[in-house]
Amino acid sequence: MPLCLQTAAQRRVRFAVCALLVCWALPLAAAEQPLVSAADRLAVGKEGLPPQVSIPFAHHSIDSWQPNGRKGLWIRAQRQWYYAELLMDCQDLPFTEQIGFGSNGTDTFDRFAWILVAGQRYPLRSLTAGAPPPRAHDKHSRPRKVPPSSPPAKPPG
Repeated sequence: MPLCLQTAAQRRVRFAVCALLVCWALPLAAAEQPLVSAADRLAVGKEGLPPQVSIPFAHHSIDSWQPNGRKGLWIRAQRQWYYAELLMDCQDLPFTEQIGFGSNGTDTFDRFAWILVAGQRYPLRSLTAGAPPPRAHDKHSRPRKVPPSSPPAKPPG
């Protein structure tokens, strides 16, 4: 029957059937796409993603950091080094002298946290325990100190 000759009830039934088919087919199509890309699986091996860690009391325990290009940084907290891989490139990371560490309402820095560089939030892709950063001789790769959270004392006079 041509579409123009259908009654309103027939059009509603046809619409409902199409909507049900779409709702049924979308989860099947999404299930076929892997959550981790093949390149990521090859990069980390057969075990899956590397074990994720968290830094408790991050606002008091993070004492230095060192950028690793635009895609990640090493973080030192409680005399241990961690590697934070960013979800997206941060163009200013290799050159900035100051960053912020943010978490979602807790004092724990984990892979759901973010860093703040030049007013822009950059979410983490992963946070893993690791070795200290390699030593380098240029000025942009030295570890940077995190300033204390209390304001500096005023000079006398």
